Amino acid sequence: MGLSVRCESTRESLEIFTLCVERGFLLELRRDAEPLTRRKFLVEQMPSPLRMIHGILCGEIMPKRSVRTILLALAALMVVLAVWLLATSPSAVTQREAERRRAEAGSEGASAPTSLASMTVDSHLVQRSSERARIDVSGLLEPIQKVVLAAEVAGQVVAVEVQEHAAVDDGDVLVRLDPALPDAAVKRAQAAVLRAEAQDRLAQSELGRQRNLSKRGVTSSADLDRAESEARSGRARVAEAEAELVDAKTRLAKTEIRAPFAGFVTELDLDPGTYLQPGQRVAEVADLSQIEVGVGVSAREILALSVGDPVELRVQALPGERFKGEIASLSRTADSKTRKYRVPVRFANTELRLLPGMLGTLRFKLGGSRSAVIVPRRAVREEFDLDYLYVLDPAEEGRAVARRRRVATQPLAFRPEIIEVTSGLEPGEVIATTGVRELRDGQLVRVREDVANGTSVLNGL
Repeated sequence: MGLSVRCESTRESLEIFTLCVERGFLLELRRDAEPLTRRKFLVEQMPSPLRMIHGILCGEIMPKRSVRTILLALAALMVVLAVWLLATSPSAVTQREAERRRAEAGSEGASAPTSLASMTVDSHLVQRSSERARIDVSGLLEPIQKVVLAAEVAGQVVAVEVQEHAAVDDGDVLVRLDPALPDAAVKRAQAAVLRAEAQDRLAQSELGRQRNLSKRGVTSSADLDRAESEARSGRARVAEAEAELVDAKTRLAKTEIRAPFAGFVTELDLDPGTYLQPGQRVAEVADLSQIEVGVGVSAREILALSVGDPVELRVQALPGERFKGEIASLSRTADSKTRKYRVPVRFANTELRLLPGMLGTLRFKLGGSRSAVIVPRRAVREEFDLDYLYVLDPAEEGRAVARRRRVATQPLAFRPEIIEVTSGLEPGEVIATTGVRELRDGQLVRVREDVANGTSVLNGL
């Protein structure tokens, strides 16, 4: 929509133009005579910011370009920005630093060791171990069976037959409830069975008579059908009465709370006169003939175990004693929270020296005996998925030259503090176990005497 404004003076035209620019309207200022000259005059009278806006809108300051040219310029600017961000990203900086270190390592390999030993390191004499790998895992001792007994029928406690912590056999009575009401229910059910049986005999007798009369043609088919129906109903009443009798006897039997297996009463806190409701806790019985210790292992560790593997147990409360057991089973599903696989280990407990709640340490032996080179994990330096360690070459008394060497390693199950070297290291060589992050290839270091003389930190394996 266009708007034509006729201005009588220069001041009036300038005010109208300023207002339209502020509101976002485009306005062509002219008068009937000499429109171009008049507009030029008005523009010259504008303040500098308004003259700039007017020039951009009219194409006098910046020439009009196509949309395609502007988009290409923006795209080129974005490409330049992306290249700059990629070159200055942390990963690019890390990669350049790694390349620089590798180049320095290559150049330092040919250089002579420094004359001054500025570091003191511990060392480890590399040896080949032929013993079976052993692992130690801690866990709590638990009974092989434990059950909580609860009342199944309502009733008043009339007798507590055992004491808490007493030994019981399978089927021993622990608590007795008042049997008066259940016993009366049994007698009513027995009477109901007798009535149902009498009615059934009567119905069967009537059915026999109706069948004889039907053969002689004396009775009708309707009377025979009625007799057969009564006979079937009689049998149903007998079955129903017998079921009621079984239910009544079961409820009577449940007034005696018995031990489900041989063991010990680990919890029983009831007094005669206590009224119990169905489901109320009564006692706890545990089987201590065997003790179970369950531990959680990772996916890699469970693959090194098998059912029946021997396990040794040491208990803090029984120092110096060792108990022999074996792996009972292996879980095939991991815990959803810990992502660990449960491994239960069972131990015979005929002398009842092992008690639930004790803290024990399990020692597993993995695989057969094999020869392997095992070093402390702290001696290995990992850089960009590659493993390195520093071999110490003797230089002079108490000093050695650290030589950087790449090795191949593999972890050991349950032993995060040590690692196996599969290639790149030979028995008899000495490696640095401390300061590996600060060491450089060819550096002269001091070696502590007690470790450099061949004392291994892994003699306990």
